[in-house]
Amino acid sequence: MQEPNETDTPVSGPKPEAPAGTVRPSAQPSGQPSGRPAGRGRPRDPAIEARILDAALTLYGRQGWLGFSLDAAARGGRVSKDALYRRWKTREALLRDALYKRWDWVAAIDEGDVR
Repeated sequence: MQEPNETDTPVSGPKPEAPAGTVRPSAQPSGQPSGRPAGRGRPRDPAIEARILDAALTLYGRQGWLGFSLDAAARGGRVSKDALYRRWKTREALLRDALYKRWDWVAAIDEGDVR
């Protein structure tokens, strides 16, 4: 059996410190993705999701399921396919979200009492 030496990692004990200049995820301000420095890259456009959902419902209403695709929804919403695929992986997921987020008024219809 080998004897432990100084270079072996202890099983328990204090956690190693983060490298200088990094912030642990629990200490980051809300809304900022972990691992991404503040101020880098273009900020996300909040209107993109709304345009995609509107385009998805319009496309589904005009073309039906057979004509419904993520590529066509991206064209209709005037967004890149990359922006669309970052949010939805399948056409089922996109259509489900579009129906749930845009048709909330259907759930609010008063059906009354049948008695």
